[in-house]
Amino acid sequence: MADQASDLNFVLGARARGLPTPTVVDEAANKGYVDGRGVKVDTYIGAGTYVYTVPAGAKYLEFDLTAAGGGGGSGRKGAAASVRCGGGGGGPGARSIFIVPASTVGATVTITIGAVGVGGAAQATNSTNGNNGTAGGNITAVSGGLTLAAASGGNAGAGGTVAAGTGGAARTGYWNIVTAVTVAGAAASTTGAAGPNGAEANVLLATGGGAGGGITSGNAASAGGIGGNIRPAALGTMVSGGASGAIATNGSNGNAVGAESPGTGGGGGGSSLVGNAGAGGNGGNYGAGGGGGGAAVDSVGNSGKGGDGGPGIAIVRAVF
Repeated sequence: MADQASDLNFVLGARARGLPTPTVVDEAANKGYVDGRGVKVDTYIGAGTYVYTVPAGAKYLEFDLTAAGGGGGSGRKGAAASVRCGGGGGGPGARSIFIVPASTVGATVTITIGAVGVGGAAQATNSTNGNNGTAGGNITAVSGGLTLAAASGGNAGAGGTVAAGTGGAARTGYWNIVTAVTVAGAAASTTGAAGPNGAEANVLLATGGGAGGGITSGNAASAGGIGGNIRPAALGTMVSGGASGAIATNGSNGNAVGAESPGTGGGGGGSSLVGNAGAGGNGGNYGAGGGGGGAAVDSVGNSGKGGDGGPGIAIVRAVF
């Protein structure tokens, strides 16, 4: 019992909160030792179905799942002297961490990772709202018909309208019995002003995309918003979201926190009065939301496409 408590403290108590541990380099090589206990790590990235074989002698298994991010919405294309909102930023995929005794699991575990959310297509039709993105796919770990762990894909950002560009809503994951709620994708300005930034996460959870820049009724174009940052308090550092797109410029893709960590949201694209608007940046690896696209003017240019979400990732740690 004492050994198990020590193992659980290592697995959930340190890494799940984003605290540095001496095993990061070792784990990247699929083998690390903490307090004399072996840890074998297997990682699965991107959409697909994978079969994990439970290693002989494992005491318990930790499933660390981050689902794919949602796509951002594209901006509205509308007439001069009207409000044209940018697209909303896509929401991040949830992260769930579950520990189960290896003795209760079958010989294999099927891990299914859903596809990334796709950003809404650029709007080419005059006086038409932007297109919604699509939600990111869910991620599951199943053995013998029993779901051992699961996380929901990020919600989509909505296309820009004359009054809104809704961001993808937050998702809830579970770290054993503790809930872990993500931030949402940024909602566009309702007056066609600059795209708001994505919200910041203070734990290791993926973030949402920044909103696309709008155009006001006074015909002022604007920049998109920055993707959400990740700033785990215990690390004392910040990983920035994707940079915002200036007027008529694409937003930047989100950033990766580490080789196996949730990423930051894509930046929103800037709107344009003289041509095509900027596209939203893609969500960072892993699970981050895509940025919203910028708004455009009828018969002048197309609105900006929404950015795609970041891919999902499953990490399985066997502790001996």
